[in-house]
Amino acid sequence: MKVTYIILFLFFTNTLNAIKCSIDERVMYSIAQVEKHPRRVIGYQYLISFNNKNDMYMVKNIYPHLFIDNRTIDCKTSYQCADILYNLNNYGITNLDCGTFQINVKYHQMYYYEDYFDLKKSYKKACTIIEGHVKNELSWKNIAKYHSKTKKYNDAYKKRLFKALRENLKK
Repeated sequence: MKVTYIILFLFFTNTLNAIKCSIDERVMYSIAQVEKHPRRVIGYQYLISFNNKNDMYMVKNIYPHLFIDNRTIDCKTSYQCADILYNLNNYGITNLDCGTFQINVKYHQMYYYEDYFDLKKSYKKACTIIEGHVKNELSWKNIAKYHSKTKKYNDAYKKRLFKALRENLKK
């Protein structure tokens, strides 16, 4: 387990090392860890998760073979993910979390649909989102706004983030 973590962390940080981000890489890694799907490794980027059950039920009839649980599609490639995201957008379905960092499409637009599923571009976007939240004050509450500004969800996210960060610092 320790060796696997070290390999994943080194791959993750080395891959993203050239990207300028003022947020500590251990925090960014912990966010990716908290956002990952339980059936996929940290950094896996070909995921689309639904935040509205009615949207999910409608889409489950269209792409039943891609669902890996009751909320998430594994679209396997950036091209297929972008195509699906384009189609969902045309249906008016935009409250979706995409890629490694589960960036919400409704609130955080990227230039191309493929960008949500590109590790480097999604890392940069996640970093930019967090930098915006902490520009006036660097605090865990502001970092956790990455997930939600609502106190209840923000507090729960902080706890998950602390747990992941604590585990990562021990390794």
